[in-house]
Amino acid sequence: MSTDYMPVNALSYEKIKKLCPEINFVKTKNAQNKWGEVMQLEEDCMRFYDHDNKIIMFTRYGANQVTAMIDLIQFRLATPIYDEYSKEYEEMTQDLFQEGMEVSE
Repeated sequence: MSTDYMPVNALSYEKIKKLCPEINFVKTKNAQNKWGEVMQLEEDCMRFYDHDNKIIMFTRYGANQVTAMIDLIQFRLATPIYDEYSKEYEEMTQDLFQEGMEVSE
């Protein structure tokens, strides 16, 4: 089981590192960027996805409890983050899809 989360605005790695020092970035040997691919707070972790060196999405897998991490990022970076079950998430993804469709035409 997983849950996707999307911030209203793309997030800077540097700002998260600076404003949320208790969150660790975990880098595996196959990571595609210098920051890694997983964020961890205590035992809980979530995968993050980037575009143009900005974080655009998170995914929680299994029993990881990421609410504290999401709340911390939202508060310290003053950017709302919505889960895939919210109306706002649905609206944001529809907007992205429509923008993509407009660009490809």
